[in-house]
Amino acid sequence: MRGQGKCLSMLGEDFAALESFQRLRRTYPDDPEVYYEIADVLFAAGYLDDCEKVCRECLRLDSSFVSAYVILGMIAMRRNEDDKARHLLNKAVAMEPDNPFALNELSYLSHLDGDEERAIELVDRAIAESPDYADALCNKGIIHYFRSEFDQANQVFDQTLRLMPDHVAALVGKANTLVQLNEFDEANRLYDAALILDPDNLDACHGKIMLYRMLGLDDEVRYWQDKAGKLEEDDEEEADD
Repeated sequence: MRGQGKCLSMLGEDFAALESFQRLRRTYPDDPEVYYEIADVLFAAGYLDDCEKVCRECLRLDSSFVSAYVILGMIAMRRNEDDKARHLLNKAVAMEPDNPFALNELSYLSHLDGDEERAIELVDRAIAESPDYADALCNKGIIHYFRSEFDQANQVFDQTLRLMPDHVAALVGKANTLVQLNEFDEANRLYDAALILDPDNLDACHGKIMLYRMLGLDDEVRYWQDKAGKLEEDDEEEADD
């Protein structure tokens, strides 16, 4: 049943995955792994309050369950509670220094903090522990991009997409990189591919704005600015709710 829940989650069937894991929880009410799986699905679906409660229950059952601390740190980042996120993620890495999930999330937070050297060091450790960890590779590509290391970023995004061709963040990241390398047609194709997978992807919309601004296509710039503005308004309304 756990395998069924994982498969449903990977297919984006969040509610079916939750039902599967909830049945498993009723059978094994003291298994922290089951609570973690439920929290993982809830986080992906955007139910942060419920996810936090389930993580706390997971940690009540096993206070050393590192991945629960990582998800709590990710929730804190979503809520812009950076100090809390930093505390939780540093705690997770201190508890389990070779945990690639914890290393990657702390790397991303270090990137947001502007500490690019530490971000690279942490993400390299994550990849060393798990070479096929697509999210970590994508994170490394993003760090290279913001360091204006576009050739390195392009190579790492390619690695990510070989592992996971439908990785939306990597598609957008590679498209952004190709814009900087003046490969506009391929960049546009990748933005379109990302938007097919995730029509409301704000990063892809901003990428389109950057692309069309560089090409001097003002009507297209205005179209994507309007779309991005509506998505940002929707995000603000959801946050208020």
